[in-house]
Amino acid sequence: MQFARFCGNGKIRLDRRRTPDPGPMDALVRVRACAISAQDVRAFRTGSEITPGTEVVGVVAALGDDAARMGIAEGARVAVHRHAACGECALCLRGRTNLCRHRLRPDTGVGVDGGYAEFLTAHIRQLIPLDPGISWEQGLMLLETVGSPLHGLRRAHIWNHPERIGNALILGAPPTGLAAAAVLAAVGVPNIAVLEAAPYRRELARADGASVFPPLERATDHALIAFARDGFDLVIDVSNEPDLRDQGFRHIADGGVLLVVGENNAPFSVSLHSDLGLREKSVVGSEYFPIREFSSNESLVLSSRLRPERLISHRFSLEDILPGFESFSAGLTGAVLVSSR
Repeated sequence: MQFARFCGNGKIRLDRRRTPDPGPMDALVRVRACAISAQDVRAFRTGSEITPGTEVVGVVAALGDDAARMGIAEGARVAVHRHAACGECALCLRGRTNLCRHRLRPDTGVGVDGGYAEFLTAHIRQLIPLDPGISWEQGLMLLETVGSPLHGLRRAHIWNHPERIGNALILGAPPTGLAAAAVLAAVGVPNIAVLEAAPYRRELARADGASVFPPLERATDHALIAFARDGFDLVIDVSNEPDLRDQGFRHIADGGVLLVVGENNAPFSVSLHSDLGLREKSVVGSEYFPIREFSSNESLVLSSRLRPERLISHRFSLEDILPGFESFSAGLTGAVLVSSR
């Protein structure tokens, strides 16, 4: 089979190897498409011993002996959840499979081979059957791009109570930031502002109705005060940039929420007294999403409240993966789909 080898320093080359055999509880998935993620960009820059690709949809091509008895048949259309949760620990039993510490295998595209290949293997518990009404592109976007910010809104107790949010500020407009804006608009949040430096992504956010400002400028602080005089009820950070996060936090309203989405490891400090105590500001994190939330996210699409495929601005074949990564990492795209077929 064909796969992409990430050599580091912005170099990718195509290679061939034997198609893997699924283990007893594994499925062999013929990859239909993979979406470029921040994790993949790190591999693009530093190199990777395994094939990256964390966000994958495809068709079940073969099943291990034990997996064949788990209810998913060959030929099924599936999304591949990044985590192979154990299903038995206290967190899994509470439905918080994204936080499982006893995973049955390393994460797809991070610790084991991922989606920039014609085939991959995944544990049967990672497979999410796609509703017949969900397209490949919609299913792909419902993984990290939409799933992570939407999970964060649920954690912040905002999703079922959008009336609590009169305005929102999104720090950065990569695909997850654009998805956050789309989700908030879908539930009727009237005033959405975005801080983004890349001109192409600024235009994408503006085209979807957001007010867009350049980050880390003094004039932006004044503009944000004019936009939300009493501060923002919700600030969503998808940037992993400490200075930008500090700027956003300064504009949170009393009682407001800072939602940190994804693998944000930049340092951040708050005052327990003046910020969290006297002003009752909250900080909530979102690490991917529990597998049980996927069907609810599909319902948003099936009801026409959300069109996640609109987040995809560019499509590349596996043979043309290099220009796809070059464009994405330079901020010249929205979400990018890489297809192996």
